[in-house]
Amino acid sequence: MFNLNIDELLDAMEHIFFFIDNYWNVNFVSRNIKKILGYSSTDVLGNNIADYIFKYDLRKAFSETMYSIQTRESKKVECRVMNKKGNFVWMEAIFKPLFDQEGNLSGLYGVLRDIEDKKTVIKEKEKNIEKFKTIIESTKGGICVHDDNNILEMNGLFKKMFGIEDEKCAVEKILDFVSNNLKKPEIFLNRLDSLLKSKGIRNGRVETKDGKVYEYYTKMIHKNKQVYGRIWHIFDVTAQVKYEEQLKKKEEQYRKFFELMPDPIIVHKNGLILYANKAAKEIVKCENLVGRSMYDFLHEDFKKIVMERVKETYEKCITLPWLEEKLIDVDGNIIDVEVAATPVDLEGEVVSLVVVRDLRQKKELERNRMMLNEAMELERLRSEFFANISHELRTPLNVILGAIQLMQVYIKNEDIKTQENLSRYIKMMKQNCFRLLRLVNNLIDITKIDSGYFEIHPQNIDIIKLIENIVLSVKDYVERFGLNIYFNTDIKERIIGVDPDKIERILLNLISNAIKFTDEGGSIFVKISNSQDYIKISVKDTGIGIPKEKLDIIFDRFRQVDKSLSRNHEGSGIGLSLVKALVEMHDGEIAVTSEEGEGSEFTIILPAKLAYADDKIYIEKNMNNNYVERINIEFSDIYS
Repeated sequence: MFNLNIDELLDAMEHIFFFIDNYWNVNFVSRNIKKILGYSSTDVLGNNIADYIFKYDLRKAFSETMYSIQTRESKKVECRVMNKKGNFVWMEAIFKPLFDQEGNLSGLYGVLRDIEDKKTVIKEKEKNIEKFKTIIESTKGGICVHDDNNILEMNGLFKKMFGIEDEKCAVEKILDFVSNNLKKPEIFLNRLDSLLKSKGIRNGRVETKDGKVYEYYTKMIHKNKQVYGRIWHIFDVTAQVKYEEQLKKKEEQYRKFFELMPDPIIVHKNGLILYANKAAKEIVKCENLVGRSMYDFLHEDFKKIVMERVKETYEKCITLPWLEEKLIDVDGNIIDVEVAATPVDLEGEVVSLVVVRDLRQKKELERNRMMLNEAMELERLRSEFFANISHELRTPLNVILGAIQLMQVYIKNEDIKTQENLSRYIKMMKQNCFRLLRLVNNLIDITKIDSGYFEIHPQNIDIIKLIENIVLSVKDYVERFGLNIYFNTDIKERIIGVDPDKIERILLNLISNAIKFTDEGGSIFVKISNSQDYIKISVKDTGIGIPKEKLDIIFDRFRQVDKSLSRNHEGSGIGLSLVKALVEMHDGEIAVTSEEGEGSEFTIILPAKLAYADDKIYIEKNMNNNYVERINIEFSDIYS
């Protein structure tokens, strides 16, 4: 045996149990009212139940039961009851009168059951039925639903198509229409049996004797995994068929037109080729382009930008301007082309029509034109160079000749100042001889570089010491022209592999330029900056600077900032070109920055690598006669 607690039993059920007295006051209610309506038992006990009931029918039922002693049967009523939040929910009340031992009515007892979900489902079903009716009436086309024996549903358009007024005779009307109005009824009737048995969607077209065309779609309907019936959807496509016939004629005309076009034309959808004319097939040497991706014939460098252009075509529906691209034919040949694209509507779908222009002939003409222009420019530079070089050679020779003639005069006259004048004129002759020697050396070196016979001989050198010695050796020369030269470095020693003679020549050339283009009182700064991978050498001056339009040609051979024969500074236009070549032979780079009126800075970057793995070699430069002569040669076109 076990003890049965009646409250626990009532709480375990999904209903609210209640008892009300003759005055409608609640004398008992199960505790699960809290879970269902939100009230506690104490909230409700002693209160009139009518305060919680929203529907009059339940109140009326309660009253009739209360005041009719003959009532012995239970009653069931749907009503709305207010929960503690003040909202009304649908519930089902099942109650019965309760009598005492004398047979007097003592009240009502019963249960309240939550039917909110049930009501919601019913409402949804009603809405769905209404939606279905609305949909089939508003759908473009006639709709008919039937089972094996009866027509279950038809919309107004279907009835109009078949002249149906009374739904009882719908089947006869449909069969009559098929027999009397179709152009070839036997074809449709022979197919009808297979249509009715088919499980998937089937479709077809029928034509009437008066020229109308109807298109139908039919499918089985299943309910609870059983065949429920079949639905037919029928459209009048007469206008569409006529339009399709017109389109076919136009399509054929356009196809012939595109085939005659000399420019390649393709139509694609997201890169998949749908059409290609004869010229398109010929340019890539492929007969079967339809069904292939146009990216198969596009150069790798242009795939990304073309994909972006295709995306823009579809998203913005705009015509894209001409763009130069490169195609690749089936033999791997690269073809220069120009491409434009525009979106077009093809059977209700946006595709891209692409026109291609073959630029090979145009590019060939441009190349020939460029070669002709380059040849003419080279010839002009040569003419200018030889005019310049003749001036450069003539001037020192005239000076030497004049000096020699004067020396002869002084010697004959035996003037007391002969010795002084002889010394001065000899100096002039030497300087001009150095100029000629420098010019000849540069010409020879440039010729060797062009022919591949020029060599450098790198050694492991302390580049800091080398540059410092060069600067110190020219300090007196620089100061003669009223200039100052400064050397600065952020490291005391760095061993790298360079040709010391070539580095010396590079630096002397740059310092020589700085002297020529810096006025008296100016300064020249030579600085070395150290990095893990390279050494940076800069030569900066406070001179007249270089015009911006000349910076791009400053290292070009035979080019000069001042080309006139009356220029203030001598030069052949070879020096900086030779410097650049020597730097690049060291795997280095040279650059220039300048502002007119504020000076120029030449920057050399040399890789910090050794020439060989032996011990480092320190180069100590002495001011011997050969070294002095090299300085004199490099500075020979500077006049005090």
